Amino acid sequence: MSLLEKAMAMRPYIEKAATMLSDKDSLNAAQMFPEWDPSAGNCKKGDRVRYDGTLYKVLQDHEVKQSLTPDATPSLYATVIDAIAGTLTEWAKPEKNAGYAKGARVTYGGKTWVSSADKNVSEPGTKGSSWTEEAQESSTGSGSSSEESTEGSTGGTDGGKDEATGTHEAVS
Repeated sequence: MSLLEKAMAMRPYIEKAATMLSDKDSLNAAQMFPEWDPSAGNCKKGDRVRYDGTLYKVLQDHEVKQSLTPDATPSLYATVIDAIAGTLTEWAKPEKNAGYAKGARVTYGGKTWVSSADKNVSEPGTKGSSWTEEAQESSTGSGSSSEESTEGSTGGTDGGKDEATGTHEAVS
């Protein structure tokens, strides 16, 4: 068996393994995904295909047809872009057919936003947008922590807490 024949025999296993990649990793391994084929039959939500040099993610189950190319059917396919779940990037207006994936995290207007929809092209913070403001962790230390409520407790005293810094001193 030639090297090419061995590689062709391995292709189905490579494509199956590729389905387990995150969108971020899939961008770095786009060649692992099949080229869009109008005679492929059916596509399932979550599948990824290459078309005209771009990697697309299938948004809903559908029958593949010659007239339903990924670049012309934004209701069926979304471009897999760098702004994906877990990666924090500065928001930029997506190009035609290239929305943010559900779970994508962006910064915009001094806030962090999370996309609540696939193929999201709306502007964060605007009426009807598909973005949710991400809760920011407080850096002021306000509120009680488990450390404040359990460490150094000695009856009615403050347990050695320095009120200026909010830290505890060792109590013997």
